Amino acid sequence: AGEEGYRPPRDLAELTRDACRLTEFVEPGKYALGQYREFDLRFLAAAESAEFRRVAPRTDYAWRERERREDRFDYLEMVLRLGDGYALIIGALPLQLLSPREDFAIHGFGVGVLSSSEPAERRKYLLEDGPAPSFAYLARETEQGWTAVNSHEFGLEQIFIRTHLRDGSPWWEVTVTSYERIVDLVKYRVPIPEPLWEDVERHALEYITPMYYTYRDDNLR
Repeated sequence: AGEEGYRPPRDLAELTRDACRLTEFVEPGKYALGQYREFDLRFLAAAESAEFRRVAPRTDYAWRERERREDRFDYLEMVLRLGDGYALIIGALPLQLLSPREDFAIHGFGVGVLSSSEPAERRKYLLEDGPAPSFAYLARETEQGWTAVNSHEFGLEQIFIRTHLRDGSPWWEVTVTSYERIVDLVKYRVPIPEPLWEDVERHALEYITPMYYTYRDDNLR
């Protein structure tokens, strides 16, 4: 939005500079053609800081089993503090899968949200042999601590993370998108804390794409 009214943005930054319109979501799970809703994404542009800590996941896809399966992953929690008291809290990120080769995808805000468009067999491999469920929340700081807010009301849908190791200063590219990655809303360049450099570089050298990223069912067309 601007003096001339609504128009396609000239660059990504314009989405977080003025009010914008995105396709309206219609229950139970579709997006309207020609029907739009106004969003104010300026708080996304006011990134202040990034905080990290190593964590042990508290959730597991195998929650029906009596004993938790052996977990071979190292996990990290990332808190990106934004404007107006908001933050993106991204947790249970498996360091072994934060790779320069491909994005690590969080398919929806919440815990362990699976992709709605991949073959069931790929999900099966993930649930049986993958890491603990990652999560993402949009939260706002209150007197009682962090309070989760409905990210869908803000137009936020997915997060993609890619590792960059060049130039001697490793960093994560964190992309926040709307609706099934139809629109990239903002990209953050997040410096990787120096105590993590050795682990991140080692995992990058050892990285092999997991089967649940690459499985293809040739019966599907």
